[in-house]
Amino acid sequence: MYSPKGTSIIAAATWNGDRSYSYEGVHADVIGDPGRAHIGYSQFVMTIQPANEGVVLRRRLDYGIGNQNAEVFVDGARVGTWYRAGSNFQRWRNEPIYQFTNLPMSQPCCRTIRFV
Repeated sequence: MYSPKGTSIIAAATWNGDRSYSYEGVHADVIGDPGRAHIGYSQFVMTIQPANEGVVLRRRLDYGIGNQNAEVFVDGARVGTWYRAGSNFQRWRNEPIYQFTNLPMSQPCCRTIRFV
């Protein structure tokens, strides 16, 4: 397993490194970003403050790798499937995966996010 920051876990990692690509459209600037690939799962813990108005989980993906998908779990419960069909030679794309809303909390709360 690969753990880049202590609270992240990558099971069955197949690649870890840096890539530099651009976004599609008029934003042709090349942007470098570290990343990793896996055939197992990726998991991390995030802290959510009580005064939140909702949280959006957003993913930057290498859109040069076509037809990506993952099952998304929050605190062990399946919340949906993330799927992106097709591909693009300009590679980077940002997408919302899951939106937390109505999280009544009296103190900061940790949520475990897992992509399989």
